[in-house]
Amino acid sequence: MSLKNKKNINKIFQTLDKWVITNGSGRYVPDNLFIKNNIIYTPELFGIQQVKSEIYSFCEILLTKKLDNCLEIGLGYYGSTHVLWKELFKRVYTIDINNNRILNFIENYNKFKKTSNALHPSSIFLNGSSNHPEILSKFKNDLKINTKTKYLDLLFIDGDHRYEYVLSDWINYHKFVRKRGIV
Repeated sequence: MSLKNKKNINKIFQTLDKWVITNGSGRYVPDNLFIKNNIIYTPELFGIQQVKSEIYSFCEILLTKKLDNCLEIGLGYYGSTHVLWKELFKRVYTIDINNNRILNFIENYNKFKKTSNALHPSSIFLNGSSNHPEILSKFKNDLKINTKTKYLDLLFIDGDHRYEYVLSDWINYHKFVRKRGIV
């Protein structure tokens, strides 16, 4: 990793760490979290549903690429990955079915950044099911009209984790990922 990218990733994770500390239990998911039969045995709600070393390594890979547009499906409890993508990408799309979760995230992010419009114009939130034709159409139109490249560099599928929904998200959105983009 180049020295410039090393400085960038350190700055990015300073911001993310600050966000994670202020949300939920204030911790990343530990790398030794015990999961059995798809049941998570943990007494806490983590500030981000990611293992820090894994998401850090993933960001190192991302920083070797040109990064313009990202779509995340599923905002998560605190929107921590949106905070991360905002540090990396020029435009971040988020689709989430829970409108209150989106509104709470916007309010909390504005407080975090100490401004009333911290997400505008680079964050686009679509409220609804990612497999609903209207949501797909709104996303497609905005990508076409408001982005320079018209493609995604990252598709992060982290909404409903059931197989049929992940497959539906893949079918509906992978075609927007540019060649050599990441899903």
